[in-house]
Amino acid sequence: MNSWCVGACAAIACLLATPSRADDPATIDTQIAVPKTGKELPPPTGPDAASVAENYFAVGPWRIGMPREEALGKFGSVEALDSPTSYRAVARSHFAGDLPAELMFSGDQLQTVQLQLYDGADLEQAVQNIQQALMYMNDHFGGANFEGGLKTHKDPEGKLLLQVLRHTVDSIERGLRQAEADEAKKRKRKTSSKGHTAFEMVMNFRAELRAENNFLMGEFRYRSDPQRIVVSLYDDRDYVESRVPDATVMLYRVEGERPAQAPVAAPTSLAR
Repeated sequence: MNSWCVGACAAIACLLATPSRADDPATIDTQIAVPKTGKELPPPTGPDAASVAENYFAVGPWRIGMPREEALGKFGSVEALDSPTSYRAVARSHFAGDLPAELMFSGDQLQTVQLQLYDGADLEQAVQNIQQALMYMNDHFGGANFEGGLKTHKDPEGKLLLQVLRHTVDSIERGLRQAEADEAKKRKRKTSSKGHTAFEMVMNFRAELRAENNFLMGEFRYRSDPQRIVVSLYDDRDYVESRVPDATVMLYRVEGERPAQAPVAAPTSLAR
């Protein structure tokens, strides 16, 4: 895995050279060059007939722009939130069955559907859920990719994606631990009473092509202090710039001791 380890290690070197303060969190970008995987699928030839006919990449029965009452009928267990334009619901997705969702309306029209693909601490399960969405986009919308240039048809089982994410999270965590240990030695103390530096990593995934009537953007978000992973898929009318962070990794200070580092398990096969 040397070819992508180089990029990850370069990111760590940048991170260790960057000071971090609670009121001014530091940020870094990760650059990961990924090698080819052993198993690949033929490159997609284009969106399927239904997607071309509608010029819409549908991941469920709803459509962005639907009138409120029609749109709400496409979801289950609909519950209004505090804002009159927001609802919590269950989305009947095409690729994973029922998923938790939040619906946002502008005026009387559906503006955004946010699907929750995963919320928990199991990286392998998170990747399996990401892979379901990526493979659906690959098969029906003319291709898909994960940030860093990892095209889904070149990694159909998600093995490389799992390795990249696991290695990157572990490398940043080890880098932060080493940096704090070195700083403690310089100051002639073993521990700090002011907490520790944590990090949030955000990476995006999306359909390779664009449809005229909607835009799909996925988000993988990991926070190191609770060791929590949240994966979302946004269905918007168009590209929303704010969904892509200014930096892939953001540092921040938290109170208390650093959580024990989970051991890095050996890669396992992921079922499609």
